[in-house]
Amino acid sequence: MSGNTPTVDALHALVVEDEDIVRDLMSEFLSAIGVKNISLAANGREGLEILRDDSKRIDVVFCDLHMPEMDGIEMIRRAASLDRRPALVIVSVAHEALLSTVSDMARSRGMHVLEWVVKPITRERMEDILTEYCGVLANTAVEKSQGFLFAPNENDFTTALDRGEFLLHYQPIVSAVTGEAEAVEALIRWNHNVHGLLWPSAFVPDAAGCGAIGAITDRAIDLAIRQCADWNAQDHRTRISVNLDSSTLRDRNSPQRIAALGKSAGIGADQIILEITESIVAGDGAEDALAVLRELRDAGFSIAIDDFGTSYSELSGISSLPFDVMKIDRALTMNCVGDETARSIVASGVALAHNLGMKVVAEGVESDDEIKLVKQLGVDSLQGFILARPMPAESVPDWVANRPAAK
Repeated sequence: MSGNTPTVDALHALVVEDEDIVRDLMSEFLSAIGVKNISLAANGREGLEILRDDSKRIDVVFCDLHMPEMDGIEMIRRAASLDRRPALVIVSVAHEALLSTVSDMARSRGMHVLEWVVKPITRERMEDILTEYCGVLANTAVEKSQGFLFAPNENDFTTALDRGEFLLHYQPIVSAVTGEAEAVEALIRWNHNVHGLLWPSAFVPDAAGCGAIGAITDRAIDLAIRQCADWNAQDHRTRISVNLDSSTLRDRNSPQRIAALGKSAGIGADQIILEITESIVAGDGAEDALAVLRELRDAGFSIAIDDFGTSYSELSGISSLPFDVMKIDRALTMNCVGDETARSIVASGVALAHNLGMKVVAEGVESDDEIKLVKQLGVDSLQGFILARPMPAESVPDWVANRPAAK
């Protein structure tokens, strides 16, 4: 919003819809509700350009999914990496299960999803959504003014880095065939001196917004490599998977810096898996990101595409990217038992990955039925709370030693 008062007339809204009649009708609805600043886009590519325009300062997006050039799912994924992310309303003729899956995906990336609506959307529904959103904004403004809302800034992150407050927890990844632990994923945590142990959703969006995420990623890589060396010394050799952010991936010095950390700790590149999302190697800075990826892979690091399956564009574009591992998005894994569409996407992804010589990890498995189905679909590895929750480093060796064989 341009002002301090959270009212509907102060909102800047964007409608991303490929059908002219529907787009114009939604614009008329917004005007009737009282929204004065309305932008329109015919596809995800146009919508993303508007979101990247700082002069627009979009507060809320009404987004279709099935559109030409760039679909809504891909636009949402890329919008999630922007410094300023709008609230989101998904409006589509798609099946409710897919709308729910896309909403989960958007939320997992830090997007504020207000609602998903099966077309057609009415003026009354749009008004209810925006009125409720303004109420949330009003409460948030009060919380901020009273100091109740945790919103760290660059100085907070710098202090936390200096104090060594960031640490890693590790979630095991196991073989779908033998049940044995194959690797662990390193997950950043902030042991805040006031708020206690914070998960990424509580601070990563703010870190990305103020430019501190690169330094935090570097710290996570350093901690993971040092932990890998400690485990090697204890005769507990395992691979560690670490997430890379967009700023690290677009820094042409990253390969040398990461390789130097491994060399200093006596860790070979073959023990490190670097995870990225596909949206990082698309759009602005894609050329640098691809160059860094290829250099890291040439140095012996394995590269994993994280959260696969939430974009219609991925199946056609993944073959040109230097990936060794495909990680199926947790929203798809959770929905594949009861949703034929999700199941088909997983099956197609597994087939593609295997044809390209990639291994496949199903993320977010939370039930025996999910494990049984993704095994039938051909995944190679499993990761999820039903197997193991993220744990401190000292708990990993005991968990591995006591891990029962696969059923």
